Amino acid sequence: MNKFWKKSILGLLAIGVFTTTQVANVHADNVNFHNTSALSPNSKGTNLEKTTTANKSNGNSLNQTPLTKNSYLVVSYLPNKSIHLYTRNNTNQFKRNGKVIKNGTTLKTYTMIKNGNSTYYYVGKKQWVNSKNVIKYVLKHTRYNVLKNSPKSQQYYTSQYFPVFAPWGCASSALSMLMKYDGTWNKVSGATDTAKLTYMQNNLPRNKATGGQDGDPYTGKGFTRVILSYCLMNYAHQLGDKKIKDISGISMNNLKQLVLANHPVLYYGYSSYNGTGARNHAKVIFGYSKKSDQFLVHDPLYQAKRFYKGGGGRNKYDLGPISWVKASSVKSEFAYKGGNNALTVK
Repeated sequence: MNKFWKKSILGLLAIGVFTTTQVANVHADNVNFHNTSALSPNSKGTNLEKTTTANKSNGNSLNQTPLTKNSYLVVSYLPNKSIHLYTRNNTNQFKRNGKVIKNGTTLKTYTMIKNGNSTYYYVGKKQWVNSKNVIKYVLKHTRYNVLKNSPKSQQYYTSQYFPVFAPWGCASSALSMLMKYDGTWNKVSGATDTAKLTYMQNNLPRNKATGGQDGDPYTGKGFTRVILSYCLMNYAHQLGDKKIKDISGISMNNLKQLVLANHPVLYYGYSSYNGTGARNHAKVIFGYSKKSDQFLVHDPLYQAKRFYKGGGGRNKYDLGPISWVKASSVKSEFAYKGGNNALTVK
């Protein structure tokens, strides 16, 4: 190697051109941006503006803000739907490029740009997503996380039996746990927890045609199906909690990382009274341990006098109101074709 090239390479090393990076323990979903068939081309995408022009005060150059290392995005729009990808041209316009990404997909992001009232995240290969329908989180290098005072505490827990007896009201009870966590519980009508839960059960959307629950949450009369995730999200918004987002379609691995990054997850699975067929029960995850590969699951289907493992319907999902559950067990009820239905807090 001649002296010129040797000096050049040493110079590049000195300024950090050649660097090594630690591979994050999270799996950004394998999305090929150049293969529209992998990006759900049949989806109509969101109703975001087709083109957003940059704020003129920024001239022809928008300032990009670097993001914390190991920043990720989860698409949080609607189940089995997609959001648009954008390109940025030389006149600082963000324009749809005809490609879309399905709900629940996880992507690595590097920088962001504030463009008027909109924010865009760069996801590589000269493509951007609008922040409206994504959740950004930073991967935590931790192997254990509990999103409350202690694993056994009843902080955030809500039963569908007490203080309000609604045996078919798991959705409202589970949603209330997320609202207690994100600080919006006080927005629900009512002066006490009993009054708030009664209000939520009384007003739970019941129009099956628009995703509402089919059946009375108190008596079970006419019950065929629990409220769908996107309808439950919209109900949360009506109650005053705009932080609740639908992440249906998320992979199990990325669900784990989301919990480790302090995002509780409401998911649809089986109950201790029904362990086959349609997933008609809502539960909430408030922790994850990598060492044991277990989730800390809060199941609302327990009465005060039977508040223990085996106190429900006594099938394999009768694991108690607050319990560490093997990820493989959660996967068996959560991850299936057309499933993976879940909500989280943005």
